Amino acid sequence: MSDFDSTTIYDVLVAGTGMAGWTAARRAQQLGLRVVAADKGDGPGSSNARMSGGFMNAAYVGIREKPDVLKAYAEEVTSGLARKELVEVWAENCSRTIDWLAGEDIIAGLLPERRDRLYILPFRLTPQGLAEYDRERGPDKAMTSHAARFVEQGGLYMPNSRVIDLLVDSDGRVSGAKIETPDGISEIRARNVVLSDGGFQANPELLRKYVGPQADKMKLRSMSSQTGDGLAMALKLGAAVDNMNYFYGHMLHLDSLTNDGLWPYPILDGIISDGILVNRQGRRFVNEQITGEGMSRLALSGVGVTNAVGQGDDPRGAFVILDAESWKRQGWDKDRGEFRGTKPANDTILEAGGTVYKADSLVELARQADIDPHGLVATVEAFNAAATVGKAAGLPVPRSGKPDPLTIAPFYAVPSVAGITFTLGGVRINRNGQVQHENGHAIPGLYAAGGTAGGLGGGPRGGYLGGLACATVFGLICAEHIAATKAA
Repeated sequence: MSDFDSTTIYDVLVAGTGMAGWTAARRAQQLGLRVVAADKGDGPGSSNARMSGGFMNAAYVGIREKPDVLKAYAEEVTSGLARKELVEVWAENCSRTIDWLAGEDIIAGLLPERRDRLYILPFRLTPQGLAEYDRERGPDKAMTSHAARFVEQGGLYMPNSRVIDLLVDSDGRVSGAKIETPDGISEIRARNVVLSDGGFQANPELLRKYVGPQADKMKLRSMSSQTGDGLAMALKLGAAVDNMNYFYGHMLHLDSLTNDGLWPYPILDGIISDGILVNRQGRRFVNEQITGEGMSRLALSGVGVTNAVGQGDDPRGAFVILDAESWKRQGWDKDRGEFRGTKPANDTILEAGGTVYKADSLVELARQADIDPHGLVATVEAFNAAATVGKAAGLPVPRSGKPDPLTIAPFYAVPSVAGITFTLGGVRINRNGQVQHENGHAIPGLYAAGGTAGGLGGGPRGGYLGGLACATVFGLICAEHIAATKAA
């Protein structure tokens, strides 16, 4: 970091340096703009991108697929809630983000065991509980590399510096920001500000307001710094928002609230699709294979289930019910030949000391887990009857797919909690990344990308288009529009 000159007017101030922020900063710098990048973290990589493991795809579709394929996928998995102009930009620019990253010596390649998915290399599984991290791995390496190039080429990088308020000229144009640094509060003047500080998943008040009445009870499956500062600043200026009640996340073991060995993996999505999910009354309340068929794939089902649980009245009150056969599967995806969530769920739970209830009868299982026994027995009997004749879709709470009945003792109950990784809603942007006012016009000088921006994800069927891909695409778009506007 170098000291800034308070008399300098920068072309761009980037607030938040995850993948979206560093992409915007580096691309703007490449285009000849004077850039300052500020982040409240203590160094490159202090962002939610660290949770991704470097997963660089259009969610569960290849990032180099043809734009028409990507657009159809987005329409399906977001149930049409994604804004079409943003989907169009995303789909048409996904592939070139890989080329741009390669030009920055950041390589996204295939793994031998996952031949249809790209990861920023070298890949290493995300450490449990984020108790450690590796700057030589995937997204951390990428962001460290971006920072080094940015500083070497004259950019001003300010870690430990939180952007707390936007400066606005008399004509309504954003003209910089107030920044809280270790030395106090300073003002930085900039012709444009890019908000890219992530979502609001670590802000209990905003979670309760937008996601669900008890959403702050979810397990935070990401960085605690993601408090929605950029969102709050944009809202203060009258920004519109999109799809605020949806998020990306996975079901986790309830003990992950106190046991770091149980998050971010194993996720319970796979075993939920092998069994049923019930509340404390023993009743099913969600379709355990919520996405159905098509390009969405079974992989997105867990995200939809997690939204249903996290948006409800008790994100910590659901149990996965399995019998002896479904317990053995451990969330194995037979079509892909791999575990859903990287690790075998059940063995990992037991190895990490997670609570699992086991009994030879449903009544005894319910007693151990403090589930209503009459409700559980009735639910399992109704489910088994429907599953046996292939009519689970006709249950009062429909069940997609072709589930097996749960009939073979012993039976298992795994307590769970909804885990939130990042929010999918955020400030409304147009195809250029400009933040939109509630009156429909762009707020002059204000842009957003990554987790701060909404409109690219959300919906009851998972609604996930890929975190790093969306962040990188709109980081590029913001920088390029700023440069083009200046040139004009």
